[in-house]
Amino acid sequence: MRGDTDETSGKEHSGSGRAARLGERSQGHPDPGSVSAAMLVEEICKAMKAA
Repeated sequence: MRGDTDETSGKEHSGSGRAARLGERSQGHPDPGSVSAAMLVEEICKAMKAA
């Protein structure tokens, strides 16, 4: 999925989805879904190493 580029700053931002209405305010904050998915993957890896 490709984000739109802001012509004034050159930064990409979400053009659709849940964060689209937040625009620049969402920059610099971790996505909660990505954070929780990463935590799950880490725990699964730990469990597999311990088994």
